[in-house]
Amino acid sequence: NGEKIFLVDLDEGVIDTSTNWYPGYDMYRLAYSPCGAFLAACGCRLNDSLDGFIFIFNDDDYADIAIRVETDEEGVLACMNELVFSTMCAQVASFEKGGDQILLLDIDTQTYRILGFQGRIHALVFPASGDEMILAQANGVLLVSDML
Repeated sequence: NGEKIFLVDLDEGVIDTSTNWYPGYDMYRLAYSPCGAFLAACGCRLNDSLDGFIFIFNDDDYADIAIRVETDEEGVLACMNELVFSTMCAQVASFEKGGDQILLLDIDTQTYRILGFQGRIHALVFPASGDEMILAQANGVLLVSDML
């Protein structure tokens, strides 16, 4: 079941502890921020539209969500199965591989935008500057500047 995060003790090879239960949310991907301050989870809400979500946890508390991103309007945000942090840990982007929209979250302001693109998105990276995204699509590469 994807509604929980488990911490595994690598020396013992057993589950050390787990987070709170998040019924109605299937978590598909986890990503640690490059600065080590955040753990992000994304996935799919188990509602009629299978909307996407992002949860951001502080590095020392995986039980409580620090930032929660989901829309109130069903069908606006597609299911998310990819997560990428910017190199400066200021933004996190989430998208469905093969989908046409990206959720871009500014961690400091806790605000987000949904960016739509023509063509299917297959990969995304942030250059070292952190103020651009590079997308790989089925028909080429797209550079997105001045994102926020």
